[in-house]
Formats: sequence, C-alpha cells, structure tokens
Amino acid sequence: MSTSWFLERLGLDESADERAIKRAYATRLKKIDQAADIDGFSDLHRTYQAALAWHASHAPRMASATTDVESRTAPSPGAPVDRETSLERQTGNTQESDDNIVSPEEAARVAHARLVEEISHGSPADLALGEQLDVLRLGHLRAPFLFELRLIESLADGSISQRFELFNAAQKYFSWKDVGHLQALGGHGGWINSVKKESHAWSEQAQQLPGVLLLDALKLGSTSGLPSANQWPKIQSIIQRYPHFLSLQLDQARVNALQQVFEALPDNEKNWALDISPLAFQQGNAQTVKPRSRSGRPIGLIVVVVIFAIRLISAIANSTTTHESREPVTPPASTLLALNLQRFAPTMQSCESLVLIVDRTAPFQDDERTYLQSAVRSCLRLDYWPADHRNDDALRKLGI
Repeated sequence: MSTSWFLERLGLDESADERAIKRAYATRLKKIDQAADIDGFSDLHRTYQAALAWHASHAPRMASATTDVESRTAPSPGAPVDRETSLERQTGNTQESDDNIVSPEEAARVAHARLVEEISHGSPADLALGEQLDVLRLGHLRAPFLFELRLIESLADGSISQRFELFNAAQKYFSWKDVGHLQALGGHGGWINSVKKESHAWSEQAQQLPGVLLLDALKLGSTSGLPSANQWPKIQSIIQRYPHFLSLQLDQARVNALQQVFEALPDNEKNWALDISPLAFQQGNAQTVKPRSRSGRPIGLIVVVVIFAIRLISAIANSTTTHESREPVTPPASTLLALNLQRFAPTMQSCESLVLIVDRTAPFQDDERTYLQSAVRSCLRLDYWPADHRNDDALRKLGI
C-alpha cells in the first residue's frame, strides 16, 4: 500500500503521530520565505492540514490497538488507586479537573501568553498560532475572539516577536479580508486596514524610495550594525510614511538607538543630513522619483557643461592682472552654464559628471551657484551623488 501524498511530502510514513506531523511541518516551514514564496507556503499548509485530518481519523483505531497494553498495566481490583494519576490518564494532562473550568477572558489570556513564549523560543509563527487556536476552539465560543484582540494589540505595540510572520498567518486563520469582521473589531480592525493599505503601497513604491535598503539593518533579528547616523532623517521619512506596516518588521530598540546617535551629532552635521534628506517627501508621488530630462538627452547636456567648465578654468588660469585695464566682457558660455544647470535632470551618470563642475576652483556667478546648489541637492536626495564625494570641501563651499 502506497503512502498518502501528504505524508510523503512531509517525509513521514503511516506510523506518524501528531507530534511527528507538526515537527515535520515546522522543519519545512523554516525553509520557505513566506513573504516571497506564497504558493509554496500555501501548498505546505494544505499538506499539513491534510496530514492532521488523516491523523484525527486514524487516531481512534490507533488508540484501540493500545487497549490491550493499557489493560495489562491497569491496577488490579482492590488495589489502592492514586486519584491524581488516574485523572491524568483520563484527561491526558497533569492539570486538575477544576483548572479546566476557566472564563473565556482567562482562556484567551493564557493562550496569548503561551503564544508569546513559543514565538520567543523560535517556534514558527504559523504553527504556534494554529496550535493555540485549536485549543481555544474546544472551549468557550468567545475565547478565540478575545484572543484575536490580544494578538492584534501585541502586533501593534511590538511586544511580540515574528510580527510580520504572525500577521500573515493571522490573515489566514481569522477573517481579516471580511470588511464586516474588521468593522466588528473596531479600532483593532482599523489598524489592520492601515497595515494592509501600507503593504499594498509598499509593494509598488519600495524599490524607488531613497534609502530603503538602510532599513535592512534595523529589522527584527538583524545582526548587521546600525546605519550611519547621518542617514537617520532619510530612514525616519520612510518610517513616517509606512508606520503601521514597518512596525511589524523593524526592531524598535535599534530604531531608537539610531535616532539617539543622530541627536548626539554636532548641529552642523545634523543640519547637513536634514538638508539632503527627502523629509516630508516633497516630490509627492514616490513612483516618479527619477524625473525625465526636458531635453531628453541628459548625457549630451552634461558633456557640454563639462567642456565649458574646462575651458573656463583654462581661461582664468591664463589671465593676468593686465586684463583689469580692459573692458570686462561676460563670456557667452557663462549664461549657457546657468541655463544648462537650470535644465539639469539627475541620473547616476549626470550626477557623477556634475562632480567635475563642483570641484572647479573658479568662482561661480550668482545664477550658476543657485542652479548648481539645486542640482547637487537633487543628486544627494536621490542617492545618486558618489559616496566618496559626500564630504568634499567643494560641497561646503557651495553651502551644502
């Protein structure tokens, strides 16, 4: 007789008990990225549920097979009986019968406490949550609802581990796609709606947000060091835009530590960091972070600007004090530089080329200086400015 498909997928045979099924499920669950491989996670969970259903249907027959063994170990008639031991054999636990009579509030509290403990010890979120719900559903009908409220509160205030995984698992176990159910949850349901809306926006915009990769160092369980303190305004602006969704993933203690390091910086360094940070997202729609060039040819524009800058530097180097007696003539190209900088469109290539103009030794005219400051700030804001030139003296001379 062939092994059932669900047992085969879990690497088990017909002799597997419930504990073996849960252990095999937990082992395979750790190998799946629940956020990236949704289909794989769903398939594994269906396999797990099928295995549990199979065990439930086979348990009575397996129990009857052990009746003879239990009868041989039962005490003989007339022998003294340990009432507590006898009760444990009947109920399968070491609790006294009176302890099983609890209010739904107490049952929800105990189940939540057990969930927090199991999660803190590394148990998979999906498995730990399912086990507690299985126990609660055997008791008072109101207990699972009260447990759900406690779970939402611990997710919102960050008092439980594996929050992102737990939220995804809870969407499967509870009716969080049902608008009516979320309304019945009141403010708790409103928080869930906020997470779901921010999650949808994040999936569309995250890759285009400046500084989004810096968040990896602040996530739960991260072993990497804190980002540079001058990156805090950039990180803060992202957190302020997706507060509910990111609260499920970020370690608040690490976030607070980075903020404290930033606050301890000298005022000039903090002002510089704030100046280059896209706080308040002034560009509006994060999907259009990379503006297009008006001319459609940003590379050609930069070539013209660089050539002019080189010629201008050469002309000033070859000039002498005798030129002071001549009538001053404004070079036509000076207007071209200001005009080109006014039309500047930040890209990786154009920002790298802009470094040559910033580093020139000749003084800038007022209009050139204004447009150059604007161009450099746009490069810094979009993380296009070369990292090895962020602390150049040339930037400070421009007032950046």
